[in-house]
Amino acid sequence: MGRSPRMQAPSPRPQRVWQRSPETHTPMPLVSMSLLPLLPSPSPSSFALPPSPRVRKLLPMGLTEPSAMAPDASPANAEDHSHVEGGVVALGKFEGLHLGHRALAERASELGTPVMLSLSGMAEVLGWEPKLPVVASDDRARVLESWGKHCRDMVPKEHVLEFAKIRKLSPEQFVEKLANELKVKGAVAGADYRFGFRASGKASDLVEFCKKYGLESAIVEPVMDSKDAPAVDGCSKDKGQVSTTRIRKALAEGDMKRVAELLGRNHRLYIEVKDSVQKENVISFPIANVLNQPPTVGSYECSLPLEGINDVVQVRIQETEISLELQDSNLVNKITQQSRIALDFLA
Repeated sequence: MGRSPRMQAPSPRPQRVWQRSPETHTPMPLVSMSLLPLLPSPSPSSFALPPSPRVRKLLPMGLTEPSAMAPDASPANAEDHSHVEGGVVALGKFEGLHLGHRALAERASELGTPVMLSLSGMAEVLGWEPKLPVVASDDRARVLESWGKHCRDMVPKEHVLEFAKIRKLSPEQFVEKLANELKVKGAVAGADYRFGFRASGKASDLVEFCKKYGLESAIVEPVMDSKDAPAVDGCSKDKGQVSTTRIRKALAEGDMKRVAELLGRNHRLYIEVKDSVQKENVISFPIANVLNQPPTVGSYECSLPLEGINDVVQVRIQETEISLELQDSNLVNKITQQSRIALDFLA
């Protein structure tokens, strides 16, 4: 019933050479992600949220804005930099945690302890339309842990800086902050990286300022989309690289094989277990219960990573609800005992 043949997500073999075959989905160099004020063209998404970050409103398909954490927020404490000290920061906006982001973490791990450094509150400050995240906040730790085997057995940490507090820093002031306040060992970014007030700093400036302040640095090329798919309409930064924009487009098309290829793993959807409706071996939830971006309306095959449930679950996504058809009706009660569940979409 799935939209694409069932197959496992790519499982790349870790290597230390940075020119790699795109068909294996292993990191070549990183997709660059701008850290400081850069206004990309909006990416297409049928799950865009309303602009108010404080009020839960109904989306066209019944989705509501997540209230627990902003889409670009990170679980780290923005005021406590102790766990960043001595690490090598990978710079970007790591909302999708895709293959390009993993490549950046790998490169950082070659220089020291990798730390994914991103910003919170960019959408609110810059007036971007908030969206459901590709990766649920509850799932980020699992994804980063899975990257450990690619990062010299080090699980990348996460750290967040409040965008409003640093948006007006010049490129040099930002690097100075990394060196003197966060006390990092080095920084890694993509070749198209832009940073500093009004995105005035380039990757070459990052290298120059890192050298001035005694930091190691590395710049890598983007991880290219192995399918050589055309640029996403309306995205001026799309040069064929793996990107969150491409992942959102594949989700909007229900192409879960494509999503898995770009992520380097199967897409996992989190659902809050509340307001459910049960009928024999089927349990349904309002679509507003999803915590990250689901694929488009349709039927899919999923696995349910819950103890005692090893069978394939048939999942039907409709305009206002998402339904799970289980092979054993007794498992419905087990699901209702959870506060939230996860679905892994089989590619």
